[in-house]
Amino acid sequence: MKKRIVVLLSVVALLVVMLASSVAPAFARPSWTCVDPTRANDPVQTDSRDQKNLLESNGWVCTKDKKPHRE
Repeated sequence: MKKRIVVLLSVVALLVVMLASSVAPAFARPSWTCVDPTRANDPVQTDSRDQKNLLESNGWVCTKDKKPHRE
């Protein structure tokens, strides 16, 4: 009887992990690396769309990162 409970709890734990890993990408924020074309300034990494749009309006080139930037 104890073995069945352990197996059941293991299966439930596995299902919870699988559910969490499938839902997590929906909550990820996009991030961008923006580069000054004149190379006068260092590249900027941002996850703010407003900052990205501001930099692009000033001539910077922004590319979307594959993984979110974390500080």
